Amino acid sequence: MADEQQPAADGVRVAPTDEVGEVLDFLRRYGRPLLVGAAAAVLIFGVTNWRRAQRATRAAEASRLWLGAQSPEQLQLVRQQYPGTPAAAIALLSEAAALFHAGRYDEAAARHEEFQTRFAKHPMAPAAALNRITCLEAQGRLDEALAQYESFTGTPTNAFTPLARFGAGRCLEALGRKDEARAVYEEFIVAHPDSPWTAQAEAALLYLGGHAAAVAPGT
Repeated sequence: MADEQQPAADGVRVAPTDEVGEVLDFLRRYGRPLLVGAAAAVLIFGVTNWRRAQRATRAAEASRLWLGAQSPEQLQLVRQQYPGTPAAAIALLSEAAALFHAGRYDEAAARHEEFQTRFAKHPMAPAAALNRITCLEAQGRLDEALAQYESFTGTPTNAFTPLARFGAGRCLEALGRKDEARAVYEEFIVAHPDSPWTAQAEAALLYLGGHAAAVAPGT
């Protein structure tokens, strides 16, 4: 019968002529758009994966440069060349620290402020805020620094709160208000007997000529 599949000379079964015509007609009408769509899908998939790989490569390269940086200028280069990578934020903080240790306090404070603005939700944002106050202290602007340390400790407690308390103690000591400085350390020891920072408070207290406050068991 005409509609039955006929064996070809090589033994391969061939579809009836009308079915072949339908397939050919379908491909003539829709084949090109389908092929273009498939090519576009492959291209999009390839570009997406390339971008992911590029981001991973950029992040790795940024981290490598950050680890190898030995000057504020090299750290600045990391954040300028690789914005958007995790290393860019840490490079900014590292640059600020390097500027501080080089005695370039104004520049260090500006970098910390920039970090606070650009990375307000970063886990290290409180550290940037605290370090900016330390820049004031290093410049001898003790009254300003003291006020800001006290303001910092008035915000919700975070991992850097003890350091702000000690900063306030240092400023009080430098301002000649040693009794108040001593009270800062004594209060910390009493309130936080099991804190890893207690030893530092005790050392500061001994330096002032005082004694670590006695803490009753269970307090």
